[in-house]
Amino acid sequence: MPITQTASNAQLGWGTGLFRGNLASLSAGGFTQVAEVTRCGSPVQERERVERTHLASPGAKREYRAGLGDLGNMDAECNFRPDEASQDFTTGIIADYNGSVERWWQVLYTQFTLEYTLQFTAYVSSYGSVEATPEGLLKMPFALQMLSDPTWS
Repeated sequence: MPITQTASNAQLGWGTGLFRGNLASLSAGGFTQVAEVTRCGSPVQERERVERTHLASPGAKREYRAGLGDLGNMDAECNFRPDEASQDFTTGIIADYNGSVERWWQVLYTQFTLEYTLQFTAYVSSYGSVEATPEGLLKMPFALQMLSDPTWS
């Protein structure tokens, strides 16, 4: 059987935006873009593997079943801008971490004919490790711990 050869329609990540919900409550509201995001993953969800092997398992092979799921987390990174409201110590990502704030988040993909939005609730589970080098930009990695299943629209 011959392989069908087609050109890829894959898109660049440029044009993707990460947005924080303006309301600290867990109700969808307006969103503000996080400044200068340089890397934005998607939520990584996992499911435990539960072994159910018994003394007469077929073929003397281990048996498994799906266990409990974990909503997972999402890693991101931005140029470190503590002077920017979306990142700062009083209203931004750092303040969210310090206050254990749970809020809505969105990832907006504008690269396609239609825009796609991934929306979820999360809290900032980690930030930091800002590294200064003579030739490099100051970057701030952070992670969001998912509190709800992400939905696409």
